[in-house]
Amino acid sequence: MSNTSIRDNRRYPRVLREDSLSLTPIDPTRGSLVRTPAIYSSTVDISVGGMQVHITDPLPIRQLVDIWIVMADDLGTFHLKGKINRIVELDDPDEPEGFLAGIELLDDSPDMRTWRELF
Repeated sequence: MSNTSIRDNRRYPRVLREDSLSLTPIDPTRGSLVRTPAIYSSTVDISVGGMQVHITDPLPIRQLVDIWIVMADDLGTFHLKGKINRIVELDDPDEPEGFLAGIELLDDSPDMRTWRELF
Protein backbone atom coordinates (compact mmCIF):
# COMPACT_ATOMS: atom_id res chain seq x y z
CA MET A 1 0.00 0.00 0.00
CA SER A 2 2.84 2.42 0.62
CA ASN A 3 3.44 3.03 -3.10
CA THR A 4 0.41 5.36 -3.19
CA SER A 5 1.32 7.24 -0.04
CA ILE A 6 1.98 10.93 0.34
CA ARG A 7 4.82 12.14 2.51
CA ASP A 8 4.60 15.12 4.82
CA ASN A 9 5.66 16.04 8.35
CA ARG A 10 3.71 13.21 9.96
CA ARG A 11 5.26 10.24 11.75
CA TYR A 12 3.97 7.80 9.14
CA PRO A 13 3.29 8.14 5.42
CA ARG A 14 -0.37 8.61 4.53
CA VAL A 15 -2.28 6.64 1.92
CA LEU A 16 -5.16 8.42 0.18
CA ARG A 17 -8.15 6.09 0.58
CA GLU A 18 -11.89 6.39 0.92
CA ASP A 19 -13.08 3.58 3.17
CA SER A 20 -16.31 3.38 5.18
CA LEU A 21 -16.22 3.56 8.95
CA SER A 22 -18.25 4.21 12.07
CA LEU A 23 -17.09 6.20 15.09
CA THR A 24 -18.58 5.97 18.56
CA PRO A 25 -17.33 8.27 21.35
CA ILE A 26 -15.84 6.53 24.40
CA ASP A 27 -16.49 7.87 27.90
CA PRO A 28 -12.96 8.39 29.28
CA THR A 29 -14.04 8.05 32.92
CA ARG A 30 -15.69 4.66 32.38
CA GLY A 31 -13.84 3.40 29.31
CA SER A 32 -17.19 2.46 27.78
CA LEU A 33 -19.02 3.67 24.71
CA VAL A 34 -21.11 6.82 25.11
CA ARG A 35 -24.78 6.07 24.52
CA THR A 36 -25.10 8.06 21.31
CA PRO A 37 -25.69 6.92 17.76
CA ALA A 38 -22.58 5.95 15.84
CA ILE A 39 -21.19 8.48 13.36
CA TYR A 40 -20.98 6.97 9.88
CA SER A 41 -18.32 8.45 7.68
CA SER A 42 -15.43 7.76 5.34
CA THR A 43 -11.70 8.18 5.46
CA VAL A 44 -9.74 10.76 3.49
CA ASP A 45 -6.39 9.15 4.21
CA ILE A 46 -4.95 6.47 6.47
CA SER A 47 -1.61 5.45 7.92
CA VAL A 48 -0.24 2.87 10.31
CA GLY A 49 -0.74 5.33 13.18
CA GLY A 50 -3.83 7.31 12.27
CA MET A 51 -6.43 8.49 9.82
CA GLN A 52 -8.20 11.57 8.62
CA VAL A 53 -11.97 11.31 8.30
CA HIS A 54 -14.77 13.53 7.05
CA ILE A 55 -17.53 14.12 9.63
CA THR A 56 -20.57 16.40 9.59
CA ASP A 57 -20.40 17.53 13.24
CA PRO A 58 -17.24 18.25 15.23
CA LEU A 59 -15.97 16.06 18.05
CA PRO A 60 -13.91 17.51 20.91
CA ILE A 61 -10.12 17.39 20.73
CA ARG A 62 -8.81 14.42 22.78
CA GLN A 63 -12.17 12.62 22.50
CA LEU A 64 -11.60 8.86 22.51
CA VAL A 65 -13.47 6.98 19.78
CA ASP A 66 -14.27 3.37 18.98
CA ILE A 67 -13.75 2.75 15.26
CA TRP A 68 -15.03 0.06 12.93
CA ILE A 69 -13.54 0.47 9.45
CA VAL A 70 -14.40 -1.61 6.40
CA MET A 71 -11.54 -1.54 3.93
CA ALA A 72 -12.28 -1.71 0.21
CA ASP A 73 -10.54 -4.27 -2.01
CA ASP A 74 -11.37 -7.08 0.44
CA LEU A 75 -8.66 -5.93 2.84
CA GLY A 76 -10.91 -6.63 5.82
CA THR A 77 -12.80 -5.02 8.66
CA PHE A 78 -10.85 -3.60 11.59
CA HIS A 79 -11.87 -2.69 15.13
CA LEU A 80 -9.66 0.16 16.34
CA LYS A 81 -9.57 2.81 19.05
CA GLY A 82 -8.40 6.34 18.53
CA LYS A 83 -8.13 9.86 19.89
CA ILE A 84 -9.24 12.99 18.05
CA ASN A 85 -6.12 15.14 17.64
CA ARG A 86 -7.30 17.70 15.13
CA ILE A 87 -10.55 19.21 13.83
CA VAL A 88 -10.66 21.50 10.81
CA GLU A 89 -13.88 23.04 9.54
CA LEU A 90 -14.35 22.76 5.79
CA ASP A 91 -15.22 26.14 4.31
CA ASP A 92 -14.67 25.64 0.59
CA PRO A 93 -18.02 26.15 -1.22
CA ASP A 94 -16.99 23.52 -3.80
CA GLU A 95 -16.44 20.84 -1.12
CA PRO A 96 -18.93 19.02 1.12
CA GLU A 97 -19.79 20.76 4.39
CA GLY A 98 -18.45 19.43 7.64
CA PHE A 99 -15.13 18.82 9.32
CA LEU A 100 -11.94 16.89 8.84
CA ALA A 101 -10.98 15.01 11.99
CA GLY A 102 -7.45 13.74 12.53
CA ILE A 103 -7.49 10.56 14.61
CA GLU A 104 -4.45 9.02 16.28
CA LEU A 105 -4.83 5.24 16.58
CA LEU A 106 -4.15 3.78 20.01
CA ASP A 107 -1.77 0.86 20.53
CA ASP A 108 -4.34 -1.04 22.61
CA SER A 109 -6.78 -1.21 19.67
CA PRO A 110 -8.24 -4.72 19.31
CA ASP A 111 -7.05 -5.11 15.70
CA MET A 112 -3.94 -2.89 15.81
CA ARG A 113 -1.53 -5.73 15.08
CA THR A 114 -3.43 -6.75 11.94
CA TRP A 115 -3.85 -3.08 10.92
CA ARG A 116 -0.08 -2.56 11.04
CA GLU A 117 0.41 -5.55 8.73
CA LEU A 118 -1.39 -3.59 5.96
CA PHE A 119 1.50 -1.17 5.82
